[in-house]
Amino acid sequence: MLEWGIKIFYMDRRKCLQAMNFASRFTIYIFDIHNDDIQYIGDVIAKYLLELYKDDKIMVEYLKRLFEKHSVCIYSNLTNKSIISALNYNETINVDYCDLFHEYIDNNVLKTIDINKDVNWNNIMNIYINGKKEYVVPGKYFKELLIDFYKGVNQNE
Repeated sequence: MLEWGIKIFYMDRRKCLQAMNFASRFTIYIFDIHNDDIQYIGDVIAKYLLELYKDDKIMVEYLKRLFEKHSVCIYSNLTNKSIISALNYNETINVDYCDLFHEYIDNNVLKTIDINKDVNWNNIMNIYINGKKEYVVPGKYFKELLIDFYKGVNQNE
């Protein structure tokens, strides 16, 4: 639950990031990032998660607990081949192949929340669970995993 893979891509010559949760394949697209912003990526991911789940009180509670307990981000080279492949696949499908994000521009404003909602609740990702290939909706599966992550954990944690 705590590991995320991050990959840079470019849209209209602007640096953007794709962040994917290892366990659930939940993906957050972050647009127009500058080098000075890299130190705040964890905060940006947290804000997107809270916004995307804002109507789900249980998730907001669990997300806040997660951020309080695990508030530091540590970066290293991405070596998980499954996540690298999933990040490359997402980029090919959403950015390179069909240029999906341009459909979300309204009056010169990119609707980033809508993009991230659609990517996580209107798409199916394949994932291996206990060695068996399964198909999941990342937004629903992330919720399921986060609830399982906190099942039986002391409420003071």
